[in-house]
Amino acid sequence: MTAMVFVLRSSIDSFSWLLEMLASVQSLVSVILRTTKYRRTSDTNVTATAIY
Repeated sequence: MTAMVFVLRSSIDSFSWLLEMLASVQSLVSVILRTTKYRRTSDTNVTATAIY
């Protein structure tokens, strides 16, 4: 019984970690899209500072 609860808790933890990973990947993809849109380094730096 306690093993089931432990497995459930660990799966919930891994699921939330997966969601965090997904969100970070999504933001990374948006950053890449923006930087490829503006090829110049000055625009890229402005975009990077605006995001962080």
